[in-house]
Amino acid sequence: MEFNGLPLHPLLVHVVIVLVPLAALVALLSGLWARARQRLGLLSPLLALLAVIVVPVTVEAGEWLLARVVVSEQVQQHADLGRTLLPWSLALLVACSLQWWWHRRAVAAHLTARGRSGSRRSAITAVFLAAAVVVTAVGSLVTVVRVGEAGTAAVWTDTYSPEPIGAE
Repeated sequence: MEFNGLPLHPLLVHVVIVLVPLAALVALLSGLWARARQRLGLLSPLLALLAVIVVPVTVEAGEWLLARVVVSEQVQQHADLGRTLLPWSLALLVACSLQWWWHRRAVAAHLTARGRSGSRRSAITAVFLAAAVVVTAVGSLVTVVRVGEAGTAAVWTDTYSPEPIGAE
């Protein structure tokens, strides 16, 4: 997979390293802060959906590139870790979508209940969904960092010098 004669993977990686953490951070805000959830609305599940679309395309472009480079232990580690991001992204999408749906349903139920208090079951479900969002957001963030660090090490180990090359 190329774009303008260059491998597409390094270009797509930049989309992933912005989109997945952004989706995770918006999910955390929506999951833990009611006012943010009201203002952000559907943004959390939409960002997570975009991540679920972009991550496999990036992995596929990485697989294409993997077949065309000398595979070192570091490159293989990056590829192996990269394959673990899609399950986290899918889990984040499910958690964000369920939480968005639950709170939208809860708001509608509250408006029709006219002041009746919510049930204990509703509170437990809301806490469970918030916990699911936190776990999947943190898991997604940690995975992006691990994949990125492995990719950076694969590209720059033994090719980078802290001193200018050719300096006296």
